Formats: sequence, C-alpha cells, structure tokens
Amino acid sequence: MSPAQPHHNAGSPTHTIIVLESDAVKLPRDIGLQGCAYKIEEYPSTLPSQITQRIKKALVVVTARSVKLDAFVFSEDVSPRLQLVICLSEETDAVDRDACNERGIKMCHCAHVAFSTAISEHAMAMYFALRRRLLVTHRDVQNGLWNEDDSLGGLMKISYGERGRSTPLTCGAEVMGIIGDGFIAQHIARLGRLLGMDTSFAERKGEKSCRDGQLPFKQVLKSSTVLVIALPQCSASSTLIGLSELRSMPRKAVLVNISAGGAVDEAALLDALKNEWISGAVDLSMSGDARQDAGLLIGEHTDEPNPITTPNIATKSLFVRKSVGKVVKQVMETWHRGEWEIVSECMEELKGLGIVYDG
Repeated sequence: MSPAQPHHNAGSPTHTIIVLESDAVKLPRDIGLQGCAYKIEEYPSTLPSQITQRIKKALVVVTARSVKLDAFVFSEDVSPRLQLVICLSEETDAVDRDACNERGIKMCHCAHVAFSTAISEHAMAMYFALRRRLLVTHRDVQNGLWNEDDSLGGLMKISYGERGRSTPLTCGAEVMGIIGDGFIAQHIARLGRLLGMDTSFAERKGEKSCRDGQLPFKQVLKSSTVLVIALPQCSASSTLIGLSELRSMPRKAVLVNISAGGAVDEAALLDALKNEWISGAVDLSMSGDARQDAGLLIGEHTDEPNPITTPNIATKSLFVRKSVGKVVKQVMETWHRGEWEIVSECMEELKGLGIVYDG
C-alpha cells in the first residue's frame, strides 16, 4: 500500500484529531493545517477497552504515557482514516511500528524531547531528597525523635564502609554516572555539571569497547556516588541493575532510577538499602501501575531504608502540558506540509523544549 498523503483540499470533509490523554498534553487550537478542515476531540485518559471506539474516525492520534497501540488498532477496520500517530510515551514499544509502516501511517515518538526538562528537574529534586535524607528525617521528627540524643544527626550519617559513617556529600564532591545517552540523560548531565558534579556516561552493559564519550559500564558503577538510570522502557533495559551491580557500587552512592520500568531488580534494591550497600534510592519504575501491583518497595517493611517511591508525576504541570502541546503542533504542521523528512530536525531544534518555553 502506498503511503498516506497528508494534503487535503479546502472542500474536503472535516478531519478529526484525537488526543487520548489530554491530562498529559494541552494541544493548541491554532494548528496550521492549511486547506484541511479539522476538529479536535480530547479525552483526559483512555482505557484499553476504549481505544478502538475513540480512534475510529481519527486522521491523527496523539497518545501519551499509558496507552499502548498494537497491530490490531492499526488494522483498516479499526482505524480506516488514520495517517499520523504522535507518541509521547517513554516506552519505545508503546506503538507497533511495524504495523504503522505496513499501513503507511507516519509515526513520531518524541517523549524524549517533550518531557526532557521536566523529568530532568524531577530527577535532581529526588537526588537532593535522597542525599539530604529528607523523608527519613521528616518521619523521625514527626515521631518525636528530634530531641533524643542528637538522633537526627545520626540519621544524616551514611556508611562509608571501612571508613565508618560520616555526613552526606555535597554536590562538588559527587561523581554522577548516567546510564542512557538520550535527551533526558544529556539534560541531567548538564544540571549535574552546573551543580559542580563530575559526570560520565556508561557504555551499554556487556560491551567490550566504548563509544566516544562513554566509559565501561562496570567502571561507572564502581566510581559513581550518584547513579542515574535514564532509559526508555524496552526489553533491552529490563533488569539492568541486580544484586551484583548494587554490591559493586560505593556504600555512599545513591541510585536515581527514572526509567519507565524494569531496569532495577526491586528485591535486590531493597536488600541493598537494608544492608547499607548503597545509601538511598529513587525508583520510578512502577510508573502508573503502582495501584495494580504495589511492588516490593511499598509498605511498612521499607520504613528503615532510604527509598523514595513516587508515581509518574514528573510531567504533571500545566506548563509542561502546554509545552508538549507545542511540540505536537509543530510535528503535525511539518507532516501536513509534506516535509516528514525534517521532523527529526524539528525534534533536534526543540531539544529540551528550548524554543517552546515562551508560554
């Protein structure tokens, strides 16, 4: 089948743009689709059982974090008019690319651009909460321990192995290792350097040689006092960090996992925290599924270690919704002009949302 054509005459019928998760993206109303009459239908969220009904008449579908579009969705019976899918999920397999290609449907996966600034800032906020042990000390103040023999001073101390215990590091003494090299990972590295941290990127696990700008995976684990995992959710990143990797890290290290899921063995992480093999961890791997499967890092048994577990709140703000909407708008307009080959250039131009932060 020949690729679908995005151009439409002025007399063509009104086409429909479907936003399946408008909680994540605020789409502007002034989309420049010259010669194409269109309307926008938005749904705050969409359940799997609602997808086929909602995209039946769609020319364009915009999806965000929770919706997966499989081959069945892209059959001509289900989505006969569909020509463009814009995906804002970190999951690289959230959309069946092969099915899109077979139908001639264009697909743009731009989560790394759309959310890079917000997620990077969230990761740094979680780092500070871990390193300064904010949740641990808050809990003990609330429990009345703040005046008991300098107990809070003791809580601030972390294990340095054979060197005993000492107070936390400051940013200028931190070594940040990053697993991942996408927009989000690069943005986190910039923030780390601005705070005075040494930063390095890990080569893929198991690789014998390193690309330019990368260090061996094991070396980064052994040297990092802050380890950030910033990978998309895909099979390649599953169970990247297990017990042996955690045991190889410095005891003073903190782990910040902002991957969409599966990169860290939760049982191994809980053991590492309880045994003080590392001094703290943030795990966002549950994403939006924490309500369905609480996981090992949730519950009373996690009171003593220093974990922070949050749902996927990094992108929850009106500012981000508007900025993401502008990214989607530009992708849509570029596609409509028949300039699909420069969509990737637009993504590079919008890197970090630098030109769409103007309200």
